Amino acid sequence: EDAAVRGVGEGVVQPGGVPSVWLSPEAQRAGVQAISLSRAGAELELLGAAVPASHGVFEALNMAAWSAGLLIRVPARTTLRGPLHVAIPANGSANVPRLLVVVGEGAEVELVEEHLGGRPDSLVLGVSEVFVEDNAQLRHVLIQGWNAGVRGHLTQRTVLGRGARSL
Repeated sequence: EDAAVRGVGEGVVQPGGVPSVWLSPEAQRAGVQAISLSRAGAELELLGAAVPASHGVFEALNMAAWSAGLLIRVPARTTLRGPLHVAIPANGSANVPRLLVVVGEGAEVELVEEHLGGRPDSLVLGVSEVFVEDNAQLRHVLIQGWNAGVRGHLTQRTVLGRGARSL
């Protein structure tokens, strides 16, 4: 498929599994990273900074038991022409996904976070923490398209640097 149609990146966060990620050559050359949160380096110190376990019972459960996670890092002064799309299917009976996004200083990116699927007995406790550094811009769309009977609680928080914008 054409990258202009498909966007610049896609990731699938499977419960209990390693995320499946595709990044366009453009995004790869720009240094965009999309890796399993379990393999993240220094960014791990950001976990809980925007959504601490003390925020509530669902957030505490997520912090203690997240089983699938994805780190997306967009380098400073990078402008992506298409969206990064992250699909998070509710495949199991208990789904505890965590998404950590860091948009570097002066970068511009669009992120589509899609929670979908599931069985009638599926429970989802998802957390997304987003950090938009100084003068960066993020357009973040969250889509919840669960099947009938799926129960869930999604928490998303964004921390903005000086002059940063998030829509």
